[in-house]
Formats: sequence, structure tokens, C-alpha cells
Amino acid sequence: MQTASPDEARATLIEIVKKKHPYFKRLNLVDTLHAKQQKFYYDEAPLKAALCSRRAGKSRTAAVAMVEKARKNPGSLVPYIALTRQSAQNIMWPAIAEMNRQLFLGLDMKESSLEVIIPTKGQPSKIFMVGADQKNFIERLRGPKYPLAVIDEAGQFRSHIEELVEDVLEPAVSDYRGQIWLLGTPGAISVGYFFDVTSNSNKGFSTHHWTLLDNPYMPHAKEFLEDLKQRKNWTEEHPTYQREWLGQWAYDPSSLVYRIHDYNICSSADESIDWNYVLGIDIGWHDQTAFSVLAYSVDSPITYIVHCEGHSELIPSEIADYAKMMIENYQPTNVVMDTGGLGKSIAEEFRRRFNLPIEAADKKEKMTTIELMNGDLQTNQLRIFSENTVLIEQMRTLQKADNGLEDPNQPNDLADATLYAWRKCKQYAYSGEKYRVDINSNEWADKWAEQYEHKLIRQQQELEAMPLLDDLMN
Repeated sequence: MQTASPDEARATLIEIVKKKHPYFKRLNLVDTLHAKQQKFYYDEAPLKAALCSRRAGKSRTAAVAMVEKARKNPGSLVPYIALTRQSAQNIMWPAIAEMNRQLFLGLDMKESSLEVIIPTKGQPSKIFMVGADQKNFIERLRGPKYPLAVIDEAGQFRSHIEELVEDVLEPAVSDYRGQIWLLGTPGAISVGYFFDVTSNSNKGFSTHHWTLLDNPYMPHAKEFLEDLKQRKNWTEEHPTYQREWLGQWAYDPSSLVYRIHDYNICSSADESIDWNYVLGIDIGWHDQTAFSVLAYSVDSPITYIVHCEGHSELIPSEIADYAKMMIENYQPTNVVMDTGGLGKSIAEEFRRRFNLPIEAADKKEKMTTIELMNGDLQTNQLRIFSENTVLIEQMRTLQKADNGLEDPNQPNDLADATLYAWRKCKQYAYSGEKYRVDINSNEWADKWAEQYEHKLIRQQQELEAMPLLDDLMN
């Protein structure tokens, strides 16, 4: 009698399981969802929103729906849109991979591209995952037609979510008479499109709500919450508890990393002051490479965030071009960059190949530095030019994780570049004197010439410290 190979034995076992297991007899993944998840799934409204607590099963609901819709529509595309590409990989990829492994769905998982190929009775369908931090992500979604589009972490999206839903996704699902789903937990501030959708029936969304107490896969959820409240010394009215675990909107500034206020936003700086500039750079690929320019002076206690922008998928030469442009525009006294990981080799290339005066950003005791910067925000000694809307939104929505650090699933690139630059500003040298030098006087010209001479000396010292090309070749 011939012995079966391990692959043959596994295939035979899978066929037996498929015949016996109740999931495979029904061949309906929706039956694996609990009652409130199913109610949301079977709601035929074209626009739906789920406002949930943590551990309520949002990801599982979306995973089931995307696979089922893809199966029923051969050759279709189903997008999953998260706040960042990394959060898509952290949240949805494990949910689909686990379901595929447990239920032998036969999905072809391509993690490098975050794509899932679904076999159908016709042409295979595809689920693809994107992050709102990726380059031209809205344009990538424009054009194809979808039976379902899912936006996760909707409460953390910036204002462009409205354009994404109304201008891009609504036309894209119309061919299939498909649906758009918004999923999320309440944000720390009760503003934005997701807040409007889940609290205002005039927006046209069918809104559903459930919590981890409705999740039968967490049978001890009630005991878990009681223990959590006791450990955290929370009452039922604590805003973090209401927001994270009851899925209710509650203003919760204590959960935010940065404490930015309306009075920090301004239109310009005092033009009578001779400002110095610092450029901060935070390197990224799928998440953005961010550039932030701050202005300070020893003649003022105020620091200004003058300009901040970010771009995804920049190669080193493109980053260098952006840095050169900003150096030409602002003539910064310092150019600081995150040199952790690959950033160190990129920084060295910038110094040698592009002659950029890059210095390593100080990243020690980051949260302590953020608190110091928050102090300047509180006293209005740090101000932001109003055109930096993306940075302002990022600082207004970036939340703390359970460990008190920044939530790794939220973008912080612009804020990080700003923090690196802020650490180099020397506004603390302001002595409180009211004396100002007339910008048109000889005294001002002498002062400027002295500063420029010091700058040239520093650049010469940096050049002399760099290894010669012959040394590098040997």
C-alpha cells in the first residue's frame, strides 16, 4: 500500500473538514458574525456607519463583508482604506489572514502589496488595502468600480474624507449598486465628518452601534471592563472610558498627544524682527517624508511654525531636492533629520553627495520634549501659520496609546519633523529687552554680516570634517 505524501494527506484532511464543519456546510461567512454585526451587514442602505467600542469586532465584520462581496461579484475590486498603510497592515491584514487560515478559504495573500486574491466561479476578485498617507491615494481610488468600499478608523481622517466619500467612492459603487462603509471608534474631539455622520441623520448614513459587550467571542467582557475601571480609577463618566469602551462621543483632551488651541493659529510673524530658521525632516516612504520650517529669534519669546508639508514615496534624490529648495528659501541655521534606521545612511548620502548640512535629530526622551512643547502651546509661545492645515489637523487628532506614547496607527510625521526643528530653536535666549535694531541701519547690516560670517565658518568646518573622495575610495 502506497503511503500518501504530507501534501496529499493535508488536502484529504481539508476536504473531510469542509464536508463536516458547519461553516463549510453553510458556505456563508456572515453566519460567523454575531447578531449586531449581521444586522449591520444585511442593512441595504448604500451609506452605512458603524460606531463601535474597541474589541467590538469591526475588523471581523469588514473582513467577512469584503470576502463575501468579492466572491459574489467575479472580477471585482474591493478597497479597504485605513488611516495609514501601516495601520491597514496591522488591523485588516491579520483579520483576513486568520479567517483564511481557520476556514480554509483558499485566498491568495500577497502581503508585500497588501492584496488578497479571492477565487470565484469566474474571474478572481481582489481586495486591496491602502493608507490615506500614501502618495495620491485618492487618485488611486478614482476610476474603478467597486461593490463595496470600506473606510476604517474614520473618526481619525482629515477633512479630505468627505471628498473621498462623495466625489470618488459614491460614483465608484454606483455600477454595482454597492455600499460605502465607515467604521470607527469615537475620536477625542467631537468634530469632523465621521462625527457628523454618526450624530446627524441628515447626512444620509444608516448608523449602527455595538460594543465589546455584544461580542460573544469575549465572554468575560463585563469582568474585563470592571477590572479596567478599577485599575484606571475610572467612573462610568470618564471620557476615555465612554469613548474607547462604550463607543460614545465624549470630549477627551487628556488622550491627545499635543494640546493645540485656536489661539496658537496665526497669519504672520512680526516683520520688524530678524528671524532665524530651522528645518526639520522626518524620513518616510509609505508614510510621508515631512519637512517643517520654524522661525525663532533671541529678540522674541515666540516661535513660529512657518511652513510644513509632507510627501509619500520620495526617493533620496527627491528628498534632497525638497531640502535644497527649502534651504534656499529660508537659509536655516540648522537642518535636523531623523537618522534612525535607514535615515542614517540617507543623511550621510545627503552630506557627501548633495552637500547638505544635515545633523541628527535629538530623539531622546521624546514624550518629555513633547510636554515641553505643549507648555509653549499653552502659553501661546509657539504659534502656527494658518495655512499649515494638515499639520494642525494632525496635532489636533493624534492620540496616545495605552502606554501613554503616540498611537502607532495614526500619522505623526509632520508633528515629528516639527518637534525635531523645535528642539533646535533658541527662543529661550530672549532676555525680555525691548531694544530692536532698525533693519535699514548700518548696525543691522553689521549684525547680519557677523551672522553670515559665522555661518560661512561653520559650513567650512563641516566641509573640512567630511572625508575626501579619495579617502572614501580607499
